[in-house]
Amino acid sequence: MLYSFLFFSGYLKYTAKEFVEGEHICQLSIVNQECHYIFKKIISNWITDSFSNRKLRILLKSLIEGDLDIFEELFSEFINLSDG
Repeated sequence: MLYSFLFFSGYLKYTAKEFVEGEHICQLSIVNQECHYIFKKIISNWITDSFSNRKLRILLKSLIEGDLDIFEELFSEFINLSDG
């Protein structure tokens, strides 16, 4: 789910894809140096303990469901944790 979020938000692009058993399987890469920096410094922290898996699931769910108030609140919290 995280990689889908990063792909559809423009941080990742596909470099190869194939269709296997009804699903698209893609090889992904970071789109440019700026996004590489963001991924290295910020996005990769989503996988660490500084931002719980529960909050990450809520963040992604709020984005998918269009609940921008919750998304904004949690994303701001995440950015603040990443700055530390």
